[in-house]
Amino acid sequence: MSSNIKRVRAQVGLDEINSYMDNLSDVLKDIPPSRIWNYDETNLSDDPGNKKVICKRGMKYVEKICNFSKSSTSVMFCGNAESKCLPPYVVYKAENMWTTWTEGGPEHARYNRTKSGWFDSMTFEDWFEFSFLKEVKHEKAPTVLIGDNLSSHINVRVLELCEQNNIKFVCLPPNTTHITQPLDVTFFGPMKKIWRSILTT
Repeated sequence: MSSNIKRVRAQVGLDEINSYMDNLSDVLKDIPPSRIWNYDETNLSDDPGNKKVICKRGMKYVEKICNFSKSSTSVMFCGNAESKCLPPYVVYKAENMWTTWTEGGPEHARYNRTKSGWFDSMTFEDWFEFSFLKEVKHEKAPTVLIGDNLSSHINVRVLELCEQNNIKFVCLPPNTTHITQPLDVTFFGPMKKIWRSILTT
């Protein structure tokens, strides 16, 4: 099955990827795997999606009963090259936060909300300071954090905290996350498959 990608993604060339990899190699020199971290957010909806089924030949409309809404929730994941994962950071689409939304989740998960349901500058800063920094600041060795270059992920406060705590912030090249973002390439696919299976059940 082919995948649709936008024209700007298709235009990414070998020079851009090689330049990024050369820079990354320099940054990662002498950094142990436990100090190399990668973050990314993804969106989870309550729609399990379509599924192959057995039906009579010639049937045009094969339906299954399944309640779902158009709302979705953003979740930030972060792991290091030693395979350690931080507790997820969940952002709901809502005006207000309800305590029941924080019950029964993964241990030490942190919760927030925005009008759009996506991460903004404030929620990213909160994740960085109270989830990521809390994990890495007890060591004085340099830390590398790899992620996308969304404007909502980079603000003055985050950069100041990076400088104060010896954290090197590495941005992925624009329009390349489908091939350069480790969490996108290897983690989110299997996770969403399990997520859809849970919804179906």
